[in-house]
Amino acid sequence: MMKKIKILFILPLITLLMIGCSDDDANIFIADLYADEITFENDFASEYLISDETSGNIADRFIWNEVTTVTTNQYELQASSTIGFDDHLLIGITNQNNHIVLVEDLLNLADELSLDNDPETTDGNGNPNNSGTVYFRVKASIGNGGAGSDEIFSDIASLNIKIIGLQESVSLWAVGGAVPGGWNFNDDTVELVETAPNVWSASINLNNDIFRFFQSFGTWNTNNNYAYYEDQGYIIDANFEVGPSEDANFNFIGNPGTYQLNINAVDKTITLN
Repeated sequence: MMKKIKILFILPLITLLMIGCSDDDANIFIADLYADEITFENDFASEYLISDETSGNIADRFIWNEVTTVTTNQYELQASSTIGFDDHLLIGITNQNNHIVLVEDLLNLADELSLDNDPETTDGNGNPNNSGTVYFRVKASIGNGGAGSDEIFSDIASLNIKIIGLQESVSLWAVGGAVPGGWNFNDDTVELVETAPNVWSASINLNNDIFRFFQSFGTWNTNNNYAYYEDQGYIIDANFEVGPSEDANFNFIGNPGTYQLNINAVDKTITLN
């Protein structure tokens, strides 16, 4: 009789242990696969100027937040010529939360859009066929790589690109009240010569006033103001600041005199010596 009583006490205990183990196992496989998202964190330029001559240059560095639920610790940076990503280019795979994009990558996308720098070709509206919009996103895998895993994508970033011809990058011209020649194109207008690929230099006399750069002599719609270079991510010499008007020109605030002015599109710097 005593043996039967002991068995009765043991059976409820085993049942409770089995229920407890079952609940623990259920909790292990519960996962919120959408608990994270990827978002680009860098600021993009308003327009990216690209050419075959600069194909090896870095166009930009894409940065995104780290996704805590990624177990493979790998991200894919993808690009497409269509916002629907009907087809895409793989820019690169990385275990970091950033990746560079070369001018060459943008040229490949421009080719998919059938863009060119031929002034004789135009789009359907009669405009130059050298500008377009391309798209980027990041893909990551969450889960354990097997059943219960999923992929997540970042928001889509759109970039405006423009193919420029060699004739547009031979010289730059400084025009304005701070430089010789004033606000007219004339014999005194300062020309910045391309002393190395994508590096322009000139000896220039500066006074405390405003000016801007132009890509083509006598052509007013090719101007590059302070805001243009700032948007491109340039580090600009402290002797310059953005002008007071909405034109966002260069405002020279240093000591008036003759300087060596350098614009380096590779390092993205504007310096005065």
